[in-house]
Amino acid sequence: MADDSEILRTEPSPRWVRVFLNGEAIANSRNTQLVWQGVYPTSYWFPREDVQFALLTPTAQANGRLRWNIRVGDRIAAGAAWQPIELPEEHAVLSDHIAFEWASMDEWREEEESIIGHPRDPYTRVDCVQSSRHVIIEIDGQVVADSKRPMIVFETGMRNRYYLPHVDVQSDVLVKSERTSVCPYKGTAAYWSVKVAGKLHNDVAWSYPDPLPESERLRGHMCFYDEHVDVTIDGERQTSSTPHLSIVPDAGA
Repeated sequence: MADDSEILRTEPSPRWVRVFLNGEAIANSRNTQLVWQGVYPTSYWFPREDVQFALLTPTAQANGRLRWNIRVGDRIAAGAAWQPIELPEEHAVLSDHIAFEWASMDEWREEEESIIGHPRDPYTRVDCVQSSRHVIIEIDGQVVADSKRPMIVFETGMRNRYYLPHVDVQSDVLVKSERTSVCPYKGTAAYWSVKVAGKLHNDVAWSYPDPLPESERLRGHMCFYDEHVDVTIDGERQTSSTPHLSIVPDAGA
Protein backbone atom coordinates (compact mmCIF):
# COMPACT_ATOMS: atom_id res chain seq x y z
CA MET A 1 0.00 0.00 0.00
CA ALA A 2 1.28 3.46 -0.87
CA ASP A 3 2.40 5.76 1.90
CA ASP A 4 0.00 8.62 2.68
CA SER A 5 2.69 11.14 1.75
CA GLU A 6 3.81 9.44 -1.49
CA ILE A 7 4.07 11.82 -4.44
CA LEU A 8 1.56 10.68 -7.01
CA ARG A 9 2.08 13.16 -9.83
CA THR A 10 3.19 16.69 -10.63
CA GLU A 11 2.66 19.26 -13.34
CA PRO A 12 3.93 22.81 -13.91
CA SER A 13 1.53 25.56 -12.91
CA PRO A 14 0.99 28.65 -15.09
CA ARG A 15 0.05 30.72 -12.02
CA TRP A 16 2.17 33.28 -10.17
CA VAL A 17 2.36 31.94 -6.61
CA ARG A 18 3.66 33.53 -3.43
CA VAL A 19 3.77 32.40 0.18
CA PHE A 20 4.03 34.84 3.09
CA LEU A 21 5.20 34.72 6.69
CA ASN A 22 5.08 37.77 8.96
CA GLY A 23 4.44 40.03 5.97
CA GLU A 24 7.42 38.74 3.95
CA ALA A 25 7.17 36.77 0.69
CA ILE A 26 9.49 33.89 1.53
CA ALA A 27 8.85 32.27 -1.87
CA ASN A 28 7.79 34.03 -5.06
CA SER A 29 7.57 32.14 -8.33
CA ARG A 30 5.95 31.94 -11.76
CA ASN A 31 7.39 28.44 -12.21
CA THR A 32 5.94 26.33 -9.41
CA GLN A 33 5.04 22.67 -9.60
CA LEU A 34 1.56 21.59 -8.57
CA VAL A 35 1.94 18.36 -6.60
CA TRP A 36 -0.55 15.61 -5.75
CA GLN A 37 0.74 13.81 -2.68
CA GLY A 38 -0.92 10.75 -1.16
CA VAL A 39 -4.12 11.55 0.71
CA TYR A 40 -3.15 15.19 1.07
CA PRO A 41 -4.62 18.08 -0.93
CA THR A 42 -2.71 19.54 -3.85
CA SER A 43 0.24 21.80 -2.97
CA TYR A 44 2.73 24.13 -4.65
CA TRP A 45 6.47 23.44 -4.67
CA PHE A 46 8.90 26.26 -5.46
CA PRO A 47 12.18 26.24 -7.41
CA ARG A 48 15.09 26.83 -5.03
CA GLU A 49 16.08 30.03 -6.84
CA ASP A 50 12.65 31.50 -6.04
CA VAL A 51 12.97 30.87 -2.28
CA GLN A 52 14.55 33.37 0.14
CA PHE A 53 17.14 31.02 1.61
CA ALA A 54 18.55 33.85 3.72
CA LEU A 55 15.47 33.35 5.92
CA LEU A 56 15.95 29.57 6.20
CA THR A 57 18.12 27.68 8.70
CA PRO A 58 18.74 23.91 8.34
CA THR A 59 17.31 21.77 11.12
CA ALA A 60 17.25 18.05 11.91
CA GLN A 61 16.28 15.65 9.13
CA ALA A 62 13.11 13.68 9.77
CA ASN A 63 11.02 11.12 7.91
CA GLY A 64 13.27 11.15 4.85
CA ARG A 65 13.14 14.92 4.50
CA LEU A 66 15.59 17.79 4.72
CA ARG A 67 14.00 20.51 6.81
CA TRP A 68 14.57 24.20 7.44
CA ASN A 69 13.30 26.60 10.08
CA ILE A 70 11.99 29.87 8.67
CA ARG A 71 12.60 33.08 10.58
CA VAL A 72 11.08 36.43 9.63
CA GLY A 73 11.56 39.09 12.29
CA ASP A 74 10.35 37.66 15.59
CA ARG A 75 8.40 34.83 13.94
CA ILE A 76 9.83 31.33 13.58
CA ALA A 77 8.10 28.54 11.65
CA ALA A 78 9.95 25.45 12.88
CA GLY A 79 10.73 22.89 10.18
CA ALA A 80 8.15 24.47 7.88
CA ALA A 81 10.29 24.27 4.70
CA TRP A 82 11.28 20.85 3.46
CA GLN A 83 12.56 18.73 0.61
CA PRO A 84 12.68 14.91 0.17
CA ILE A 85 16.14 13.40 0.58
CA GLU A 86 15.41 10.97 -2.26
CA LEU A 87 12.92 11.10 -5.10
CA PRO A 88 11.91 8.42 -7.60
CA GLU A 89 13.11 9.06 -11.13
CA GLU A 90 9.63 9.93 -12.41
CA HIS A 91 9.51 12.90 -10.02
CA ALA A 92 13.07 14.13 -10.52
CA VAL A 93 11.67 17.52 -11.59
CA LEU A 94 11.13 18.21 -7.87
CA SER A 95 14.76 17.59 -6.91
CA ASP A 96 15.50 21.33 -6.91
CA HIS A 97 12.15 22.38 -5.41
CA ILE A 98 11.14 23.32 -1.87
CA ALA A 99 7.80 22.64 -0.22
CA PHE A 100 6.27 24.53 2.70
CA GLU A 101 3.94 23.35 5.47
CA TRP A 102 0.70 24.99 4.43
CA ALA A 103 -0.74 25.74 7.87
CA SER A 104 2.56 27.22 9.14
CA MET A 105 2.37 30.06 6.64
CA ASP A 106 0.31 33.23 7.05
CA GLU A 107 -0.93 33.52 3.48
CA TRP A 108 -0.71 31.94 0.05
CA ARG A 109 -1.57 33.81 -3.13
CA GLU A 110 -2.28 32.90 -6.73
CA GLU A 111 -1.75 36.13 -8.68
CA GLU A 112 -3.38 38.69 -6.33
CA GLU A 113 -5.96 36.38 -4.77
CA SER A 114 -5.53 34.57 -1.47
CA ILE A 115 -5.80 30.78 -1.53
CA ILE A 116 -7.88 29.27 1.24
CA GLY A 117 -7.51 25.66 2.36
CA HIS A 118 -5.22 24.46 -0.42
CA PRO A 119 -4.70 25.03 -4.16
CA ARG A 120 -7.65 24.07 -6.31
CA ASP A 121 -7.24 20.92 -8.32
CA PRO A 122 -7.54 21.93 -12.01
CA TYR A 123 -9.23 18.58 -12.69
CA THR A 124 -11.99 19.08 -10.12
CA ARG A 125 -15.33 20.65 -11.04
CA VAL A 126 -17.78 22.07 -8.52
CA ASP A 127 -21.14 22.78 -10.17
CA CYS A 128 -24.01 24.38 -8.24
CA VAL A 129 -27.20 23.41 -10.11
CA GLN A 130 -30.72 24.58 -9.32
CA SER A 131 -33.16 21.67 -9.03
CA SER A 132 -36.84 21.00 -8.35
CA ARG A 133 -36.31 17.65 -6.62
CA HIS A 134 -38.35 17.27 -3.44
CA VAL A 135 -35.91 16.85 -0.55
CA ILE A 136 -37.04 16.01 2.99
CA ILE A 137 -34.59 15.85 5.91
CA GLU A 138 -35.60 13.98 9.07
CA ILE A 139 -33.86 13.37 12.37
CA ASP A 140 -35.30 10.81 14.80
CA GLY A 141 -38.51 10.82 12.81
CA GLN A 142 -39.00 14.61 12.89
CA VAL A 143 -38.96 16.63 9.67
CA VAL A 144 -36.36 19.40 10.03
CA ALA A 145 -36.27 20.55 6.39
CA ASP A 146 -38.58 20.19 3.40
CA SER A 147 -37.80 21.80 0.05
CA LYS A 148 -38.71 21.54 -3.62
CA ARG A 149 -36.02 24.01 -4.68
CA PRO A 150 -32.66 22.55 -3.62
CA MET A 151 -29.34 23.61 -5.04
CA ILE A 152 -27.40 20.45 -5.88
CA VAL A 153 -23.60 20.56 -5.72
CA PHE A 154 -21.93 18.12 -8.09
CA GLU A 155 -18.24 17.92 -7.14
CA THR A 156 -15.75 15.64 -8.88
CA GLY A 157 -15.15 12.48 -6.86
CA MET A 158 -17.52 13.51 -4.06
CA ARG A 159 -21.06 12.56 -3.14
CA ASN A 160 -23.76 14.93 -4.33
CA ARG A 161 -24.85 17.48 -1.74
CA TYR A 162 -28.29 19.03 -1.48
CA TYR A 163 -28.32 22.64 -0.27
CA LEU A 164 -31.76 23.81 0.86
CA PRO A 165 -32.93 27.44 1.21
CA HIS A 166 -32.80 28.59 4.84
CA VAL A 167 -36.53 29.35 4.71
CA ASP A 168 -37.21 25.66 4.03
CA VAL A 169 -35.38 24.59 7.21
CA GLN A 170 -37.05 24.54 10.64
CA SER A 171 -35.08 27.31 12.29
CA ASP A 172 -36.36 26.51 15.80
CA VAL A 173 -34.37 23.25 15.90
CA LEU A 174 -31.07 24.82 14.84
CA VAL A 175 -28.28 25.55 17.32
CA LYS A 176 -25.30 27.55 16.04
CA SER A 177 -21.99 25.74 16.42
CA GLU A 178 -18.52 27.19 16.93
CA ARG A 179 -17.09 24.86 14.31
CA THR A 180 -15.93 26.17 10.93
CA SER A 181 -14.14 24.62 7.97
CA VAL A 182 -12.59 25.91 4.78
CA CYS A 183 -13.21 24.77 1.21
CA PRO A 184 -11.04 26.28 -1.58
CA TYR A 185 -14.00 26.02 -3.97
CA LYS A 186 -16.81 27.35 -1.77
CA GLY A 187 -15.38 29.40 1.08
CA THR A 188 -15.62 29.22 4.89
CA ALA A 189 -18.45 27.07 6.23
CA ALA A 190 -20.40 27.73 9.42
CA TYR A 191 -21.91 24.72 11.19
CA TRP A 192 -25.19 24.04 12.96
CA SER A 193 -26.34 21.39 15.39
CA VAL A 194 -29.95 20.22 15.50
CA LYS A 195 -31.93 19.70 18.73
CA VAL A 196 -34.81 17.25 18.43
CA ALA A 197 -36.82 15.89 21.37
CA GLY A 198 -34.23 17.21 23.80
CA LYS A 199 -31.32 15.48 22.02
CA LEU A 200 -28.58 17.56 20.40
CA HIS A 201 -27.15 16.24 17.12
CA ASN A 202 -23.82 18.02 16.80
CA ASP A 203 -22.65 19.72 13.60
CA VAL A 204 -24.99 17.90 11.21
CA ALA A 205 -25.59 20.90 8.96
CA TRP A 206 -23.54 23.70 7.45
CA SER A 207 -23.85 26.77 5.27
CA TYR A 208 -21.62 29.30 3.52
CA PRO A 209 -22.59 32.76 4.82
CA ASP A 210 -20.18 34.46 2.42
CA PRO A 211 -19.37 31.98 -0.37
CA LEU A 212 -16.61 32.47 -2.91
CA PRO A 213 -17.78 34.06 -6.20
CA GLU A 214 -17.81 30.72 -8.03
CA SER A 215 -20.25 29.31 -5.44
CA GLU A 216 -22.36 32.42 -4.89
CA ARG A 217 -25.52 30.41 -5.61
CA LEU A 218 -25.06 28.67 -2.23
CA ARG A 219 -25.66 31.89 -0.31
CA GLY A 220 -28.77 31.54 1.83
CA HIS A 221 -28.72 27.73 1.64
CA MET A 222 -28.00 24.98 4.17
CA CYS A 223 -26.82 21.41 3.70
CA PHE A 224 -27.17 18.37 5.98
CA TYR A 225 -24.77 15.44 6.27
CA ASP A 226 -26.88 12.70 4.75
CA GLU A 227 -24.61 10.26 6.61
CA HIS A 228 -26.17 11.47 9.90
CA VAL A 229 -29.77 12.29 8.98
CA ASP A 230 -32.56 10.59 7.05
CA VAL A 231 -32.96 11.92 3.51
CA THR A 232 -35.91 11.36 1.18
CA ILE A 233 -35.68 12.58 -2.42
CA ASP A 234 -38.77 12.55 -4.62
CA GLY A 235 -40.38 10.04 -2.29
CA GLU A 236 -37.42 7.64 -2.20
CA ARG A 237 -35.60 7.13 1.10
CA GLN A 238 -31.87 7.39 0.49
CA THR A 239 -29.31 4.86 1.71
CA SER A 240 -25.54 4.48 1.42
CA SER A 241 -26.10 2.47 -1.76
CA THR A 242 -28.48 4.94 -3.40
CA PRO A 243 -27.11 5.93 -6.85
CA HIS A 244 -27.04 9.67 -6.04
CA LEU A 245 -24.02 9.02 -3.80
CA SER A 246 -20.59 8.71 -5.36
CA ILE A 247 -18.29 5.83 -4.43
CA VAL A 248 -15.65 8.25 -3.14
CA PRO A 249 -16.61 9.78 0.24
CA ASP A 250 -15.74 13.38 0.95
CA ALA A 251 -14.04 14.69 4.07
CA GLY A 252 -16.54 17.37 4.94
CA ALA A 253 -18.40 20.29 3.47
